[in-house]
Parts: sequence; structure tokens; C-alpha cells
Amino acid sequence: MDIIKGRTSLLNWWRFALPACIFLVIIIAPTPEGLSSQGHHALATIILALGLWCTEALPIGITSVIAIIVLVITGGAGPWDSMHGFRSPVVLFLIGVLTLGLALSQSGLADRLAHRFVVRSRSLYWQSILSFPITTFLIPSAIARGAILIPVYRTAFEVLGVSRRAPLARSIMMALASVNRLASTALLTGGVTPVVAAGLISGIQESEFSWGWWFILMAAPYYVLIAIASLIIYMAYRPRNPSIDLSSHINIQDREFSSREKRAAIILLTVSTLWLTDFIHHWHPSIPAIFAMLVIILPRIGILNFWFWIRRLSWSNYLVMGSALSLANALIHSGAADWIANQALTFIPVNGDSQIMNLLGLMLASSLLRLVIPNITGFLALAIPIGVSVGDGLGLNPLICGLVVTIVGDGVLYYPAQSPSATIPYLEGHLSASEILAFGVVMTGVCYAIVITLAIPYWSLLGQSL
Repeated sequence: MDIIKGRTSLLNWWRFALPACIFLVIIIAPTPEGLSSQGHHALATIILALGLWCTEALPIGITSVIAIIVLVITGGAGPWDSMHGFRSPVVLFLIGVLTLGLALSQSGLADRLAHRFVVRSRSLYWQSILSFPITTFLIPSAIARGAILIPVYRTAFEVLGVSRRAPLARSIMMALASVNRLASTALLTGGVTPVVAAGLISGIQESEFSWGWWFILMAAPYYVLIAIASLIIYMAYRPRNPSIDLSSHINIQDREFSSREKRAAIILLTVSTLWLTDFIHHWHPSIPAIFAMLVIILPRIGILNFWFWIRRLSWSNYLVMGSALSLANALIHSGAADWIANQALTFIPVNGDSQIMNLLGLMLASSLLRLVIPNITGFLALAIPIGVSVGDGLGLNPLICGLVVTIVGDGVLYYPAQSPSATIPYLEGHLSASEILAFGVVMTGVCYAIVITLAIPYWSLLGQSL
């Protein structure tokens, strides 16, 4: 037992020591030609943050705070600029969305919907696929949806006598691990990934994304991606539903709506209406989100007790997003992103006759980066600024480059640690690491194909040519 504890302690030590040593080597090394001293220090800091996020030597929230402190101490950014991400309305938007998801879950409204989808299903697999885009409007976070749906499906599997490694169980869990996430990114309110991506691209473009504009740009490629991924999973596992009526075994919750559920539904409908009509009032999406948050935590008429909200809200997401946006801002304004892009251009073959080939090179570089960075926020914080700079050097539309990097990075998982939505099915024994890797490789090709054959022509019709 002591030997095991000693090995675990040593492993945890190296998880911290390795990124720290790499940081010290980079910070002590002479500043490369063409890179400013500020850019040098900003780059070293973001590498430290990515290393600690990847190894999970510390809780991700603590790593985020450390990264901002180091950024200021080393001179990678000034004290005010280092807080750029935390001043962004995108961070307030995230807090509002997370609060809304927590309220819907605690009110029982989300659980009611999940039960109805599963119990009244004639095909558990296809019903689960259909539920993802619909429940995204109720529960934006893919992680929260998974936390609600997995116990419901677990009960269904027990009633049906389906083992953990049966085709039906594996297909649904693979869908929850992969397809479920994609439904979130199609909406600007869909959790951390779209919020971070939109915030980074907006910062580069110096113009904010509206809820409607993000949906118009991303819905078509993402919903096609969901359809193709779902079909691939179905063909790989060929799930079959045993003919048992689940309604007699699982509580379908036919009770009347509680007052909390009614209040949650009213808040959701109001906020969704404000998001959908932003072309009329031109409010930033964070305004309805903050409005919803304030109503939810109000005494008597609200849904959540204030102290319960303080304890249960995922504040680590706030810290990670704020620090990621701050680090990305430092990378851009210090000139480090342009310097990395110039170095990358020496390795990416430039085809003056084919922008598609140039875009393919950018997608390949993004996939390699995603392979080594498990944290999606860390990946986006590094890949979007650099990808936009590389694309600019290749003569590509910066907005398109940012969207493409998002699709290529978010559309795949190569191992369970890259997403909590994949970790749960993996730890429960439904999926193996090799299955997740194989599906990730296939989805990489699917993402490339969708970007080239669908997204690029579609975006051109919207006035955003490559």
C-alpha cells in the first residue's frame, strides 16, 4: 500500500514538475528573433497553463488563477490587460447560462423531459439522438445533459436486461460521449465551447456574435455532423431494442407540474425569446442570461436559494474561461500569435492556386494540436488566435479560419480525458479507449469533408467566402 501511495505521489509531483520545468526553460532561453520580450513571456505562460491543464496536476480553476498571476509577474501582460477575459461579457453570459441549466435541473423540468424521451421511445438509440438538439434548449451544457440522461438510461438497460457491453448500451453511450457535445456547440448558449470560441473570434474580428448569427453559421454544419456521426455509430454497433414496455418499469412522472417547474419554464421561454429576437433589440446574449440568473436566485419568486447557487455553480468554468480569454488576448496583443503563425507558415505548404489545400493544411495542424491538448478551452485559446494568424498569412478569411478550427477541434475526441461527457461512459465500462480513438479518427475525416463540401459553400452564400 505504501509503495502504491509513493508511486501516486511521485506521479502527481511529475505532473506539476514537468510543465514547470518546460516553462522555466522557455522563460530563461534567449528571446527568439522577431518575437518581443512581452510575447516571449506571454507564450511561456500559456505553455505553462496548457501543461498544467493537460496533466491535471492541479484543479483546473487553480491552474487558471496561477496562469494569470504568472502572466502579470513575468510581464506577459499588465495587471489590467491580464484581467481582459474576466471583464468580457462572454464570461457573464456563461455564468447566466450555467445558472439557467442548474435551475432547470433542480426544478425537475429537465428530468421530466428526459424520462419522457426514454420511456416513450420505440428506439432508444434514435430517440437519444433526437433528444440531444431538443434538450439543448433546456439544458445547454452537454455535461449536465449527460449527468441527467445517463442514470435514466442505466435504469432502462437494467429493465431491458442489456449488459454494459451490449450493442445497444455501447451505441447510446458513444452517442452521449460524442454526438451529445455537438448539439451544444450549434447554439451560442450551448456551454463553454461555443462561448469561448465566439469570444475569441469576436475579439479578433472586433465585432460581437449575436445568438442568431452564430446559429445561422454553425447549425447547418453541426447538424449534418450529428446526422453523419449518428449513422456511423448505428452502422458500427447495430443496436436493437428488446420489446419491453418501459413505461411500466420506469416512473414517467405524470404528476402535475410543480410551481418550480412552471417558473423554470416561464424563465426559459422568456430568455429563449430574447435570444431568438436579438435582431430586433440588438442586446448582447449576456443581458438575457444575467436577467435569468437574477430572477432565478431572487427570494420567493426564484428557483434556487442564493447559498445553494453559490455552492453548486461550476465556478471553475468561470475561472478557466476568464483565464483562457486573457491568455489568448495576451498572445495576440504581444505579437506572439503572429510570430507563431509566421513560424508555422514555414512548415505548412502554401498552394497559391488552391485555397482549399491551404485550408486543409490548417485543419491538419489543428487536429495535431487537439491530439496533444485534452482541454477544449485550452485548445481554443491557443488554436484560434494562431489559426486566424496562419489563415491570414495564407490569404484566408479570418472568420472562416476561426470557425473551422472550432469544428475540427470540437468535432472529435481521441481519448476519454478530452471530455467529461466521454469519461463517465468509459469509467462505467461501456466504452473502451480504443473505441473512442477509432471513432475520433473517423470523425476527423468526417469533419474535414463537411468543412470542405458543406460549410465553405454554405458560408459563401452567407457572404463569408474563403
